[in-house]
Amino acid sequence: MGVCWRMLLQKLLVWTATITLMSLVAGAMPGWAAEQPPPAGTGAGPQVPPPFLLPEVQVTATRGEKETYETPQRVDIIEQQVIERTFPFHLNDALQRLPNVSFGSSGANPNYWERAPTIRGLGLQHVKVMSDGMALTAQGIGYGGGHLSLFDPHAVDRVEVVRGPVSVLYGTDAIGGVINVFQRRPTRREEFRVEPTVASSYDSTWNLWREKMQLDLGGGPFAMVMGADFTNAGDVRTPGSRMPFTAFHERNAYVTADYWFDASKRFTLRGQLFQGRDIEISRDTSFRTVFPPFVPPGITVPLEFSFPAYDRSLLAADLDLQDLGPQWRALKITASVQQTKREFARQTPVILPPPPPFPLVVRSFQVLTDDRTTSWDLTGQSTHRLFGRHTITWGTDLGLDQSHLPEIESQVNIATRQVVVRTDRTRARADQRRLGIFGQDEIDLEPLVLTLGTRWDGFQVEDDLAHRTRYARGFSGAVSLLWHALPQLHPYVNVASGFRVPDLGERFQDTVFSIFRPVRTIGNPDLSPERSYHGELGLKTKGDWWSGEAALFWDEVHDFIGTRVVVPARTGVAEVDQFTNFGVVHLYGYEALLTVRPFTLRDDLLRGLEVFGNVGKTFTRNKASVRAPGVQSVLGAAYTLSPSSGPVDTYRGEFSVRLSEGVLDETQPVTSFRKYLGYAVADMGLQVKLRPWGMLQRASLNLAFKNLFDSRFRVPYFSSVQPGRGVAAGISIAF
Repeated sequence: MGVCWRMLLQKLLVWTATITLMSLVAGAMPGWAAEQPPPAGTGAGPQVPPPFLLPEVQVTATRGEKETYETPQRVDIIEQQVIERTFPFHLNDALQRLPNVSFGSSGANPNYWERAPTIRGLGLQHVKVMSDGMALTAQGIGYGGGHLSLFDPHAVDRVEVVRGPVSVLYGTDAIGGVINVFQRRPTRREEFRVEPTVASSYDSTWNLWREKMQLDLGGGPFAMVMGADFTNAGDVRTPGSRMPFTAFHERNAYVTADYWFDASKRFTLRGQLFQGRDIEISRDTSFRTVFPPFVPPGITVPLEFSFPAYDRSLLAADLDLQDLGPQWRALKITASVQQTKREFARQTPVILPPPPPFPLVVRSFQVLTDDRTTSWDLTGQSTHRLFGRHTITWGTDLGLDQSHLPEIESQVNIATRQVVVRTDRTRARADQRRLGIFGQDEIDLEPLVLTLGTRWDGFQVEDDLAHRTRYARGFSGAVSLLWHALPQLHPYVNVASGFRVPDLGERFQDTVFSIFRPVRTIGNPDLSPERSYHGELGLKTKGDWWSGEAALFWDEVHDFIGTRVVVPARTGVAEVDQFTNFGVVHLYGYEALLTVRPFTLRDDLLRGLEVFGNVGKTFTRNKASVRAPGVQSVLGAAYTLSPSSGPVDTYRGEFSVRLSEGVLDETQPVTSFRKYLGYAVADMGLQVKLRPWGMLQRASLNLAFKNLFDSRFRVPYFSSVQPGRGVAAGISIAF
């Protein structure tokens, strides 16, 4: 611990000395002593969006650029500047401050690294995680839903979170919402130029070092940005101690290259590579005290879970054409291939009943999976303006998912450490073909905007193990009405219906998971697709000194998919769980957010003050099937100061408190941890940005103080204690 703090102190001293020296030298330079003009295209004044200020443009909710106040859905956008200031462990840390967004375990083993998002009470396979509009390949085969640990925070331009079903645009898995992660884009320049960026950060909570290198280059019709990121994390610090066996290592690389045929036609190549190594989940050897006299004295019974390797790669090509004719607004075609490879290692104790009259035997079950999934996608989308009032968007999505999920299970004698039984099995090997056709008509009835949308999806799934083929098809639809009542006031209402096809894991998997006793989970090829019905009434408002949103929502999901026990555990017989349709699940709730800059119109020091907050809650009548978090809110204030001269462009300080009420987990089967207490967690951040000077284009120093009062708490529904107090610091310099 002392070494980590000394290393952090040394880096802080170096950074502080560097920026102080630059400030002193620059202050003596006439080019920096005077007020600097803002870079071209940025406008005057500080470009620092507040955490919950209504963003200007979104893409995900309408599958095309549109200002958020013209979008009849709740949309949250997390910009790169916010990610840079808050030092998220992964992107889920940045998103969990949003109302009705939470992160729980994505599998049977709660762990900090792999957590799945939940939006308005619907999680796992009900929330579609996307990369620049393309769904993650792992989600379609049942990895417990998409998760955000596979994205490098440094490589992200922004994250868009759309609430409610957007199945009419994105198809299956989107009935709870969509999280769309956008990769950094290059800067287009008239003359060729190379802009290198280096960044370094440290987070004491995770003993985490993250180093980044990036090149943004190009000129004329060509522009490219490429970068690499290296992360090494130790065991996470919780209040009072370090949580053992939670370390990990990551390597990330990304590239985006644009070629502009003219101002309205662009071809883009995108590539992403993520490599996770030695990702530790949990380890415990204390179970030796549970089994006497079955375990000889001095012999330990290990319990261990880890990902030795977790890789994700993506290669995509986009053709984006705008203004093709008087009525033909846009055409976009995207082709992509992505692959996820995952090794999952687990070591668990199991009690085996031997033939009488011998006593019970304890063995260690060691399992290593070697999963591989590949997805091929081709999408096309066209937008037309017809009859003066109609903006019609239509398109098609084609896809192929290929999965192969083998594993090796070894039963090891605890005393001799020798392998007694070795079993090679394949949990699933299947192909899924997808076809989606969608259309949407936005009708301008000023001051009203009526939007009608529909989508048809068809699936063909082939199980290569059982030699079975299944088909599924269904329609989604949505109707929304947006009223521009005043320039600052935009109420809306929308109703929608979507459906979700069971993933390959829910249909075909055959998995044995053993802790003390084996539990077999099998798929159900006869599952029915889930059908959702949604209603939302909302309001968006934006003025010179305020911005806010509020919404009431209601969701109903029919044929909800979960697991049930089909063969109870008994002597000599393992428990068997199977996926099944449970009936109807109801969810409803509210959310609101507001940012106020009360002194924006004044020309004094108070101008930079802003106050922000949000609140949300999801209710359910089906507590045995779904988990609805209690009231969650964020309250905070920030202050931005922009000196008229000198090397510093902006100073920014921020203080916020996250609040949550306690909840009781009543889902079945009963979990080992059920009661989650309420909590309050305070965070504080500081940022200094420098003006361009000489070769220096941008520089920023960031400090974040997390969990200031070292509160001990658990977030619903994640049973591990959350990280304790810590300090994060980082510096970023672009030349």
